[in-house]
Amino acid sequence: MSALVKKCQKIMSFAPSKMVDNYAKRKLPRELKKYKKHTEKKLADVTFSVDGKRYDSLLDALYEKEEWDELELHFYHPNTREQWEYDTPTKLIKVTGQGRGALMLFPVNPFSLSQWNPEQEPQIEPAMFESYLAHFYSPESIKSQADKVDEKPLIPPRPLCAPYELWEDIRSKGIVPFHLVLCAYSKERRYLYHLDLLNNLLLMDFRNGKIPIANRVIRDTLDYYHLDHFLSTQELPDLAKKVLQVFFELENGDAADIEIGLGITEKMARDNINALAKRGLIDTIGKPPKARYMMNMGNIRKLGGR
Repeated sequence: MSALVKKCQKIMSFAPSKMVDNYAKRKLPRELKKYKKHTEKKLADVTFSVDGKRYDSLLDALYEKEEWDELELHFYHPNTREQWEYDTPTKLIKVTGQGRGALMLFPVNPFSLSQWNPEQEPQIEPAMFESYLAHFYSPESIKSQADKVDEKPLIPPRPLCAPYELWEDIRSKGIVPFHLVLCAYSKERRYLYHLDLLNNLLLMDFRNGKIPIANRVIRDTLDYYHLDHFLSTQELPDLAKKVLQVFFELENGDAADIEIGLGITEKMARDNINALAKRGLIDTIGKPPKARYMMNMGNIRKLGGR
């Protein structure tokens, strides 16, 4: 049995005993293998410090500590040869249990050949932090599996929330976190961090090198908060969520942006766009093939419960 599976089993042991039968234990390695297909490129390695104690894996801290006052994320070995257009080079993140904290950010110019230099002096920016799980394993027994009507995409038991609330959920329900999304909201910007907790990595935003940065539109911080909350509550496939995020920061995007940017067929692009349009998440301007699309933030707020 691998060391990673053992770490995950320790977290899973927090779940109610009736949920952790042999079926649940056998399913865990399969879910870990399935998750490997979702991971994006690595941007940097991450270590964690919880109340002054360093952990190479956040899974160890989750098992050891019932609660905490301060969490630090240290980023190192950044891959400066990769695109950082939709990611923010960061040296350190400090978060308190209630979600207040600060970021140490490197100055970056996405239009420059050398986008940023890790030898530069980082800038400190105060922020509020929220979090949710993009991929995880919630233990289910053979009985609970048999009672399921269908295989809808999983949504976390608790949507976008303060880091300490997510910590409580994981420990109280034995949820094994694979991919954590950490959202930092400053007065002017939202910074997004996709964290692979199984391999202790910062993952690259899927839009880097695919969706031209020149076409990006920076939205209001509150709109980003509503989008993040929506993404954490809705049973949408990963591809549909990516399409939604592309259109969120494009002014009147079209199907070609999705087809080329995500490397999918025209039919797949239009099917996902039409599905989002039917749910009222994006508005259509004009008719195909010249149709363009924009976000419907009013419905994003309503459907996200905010």
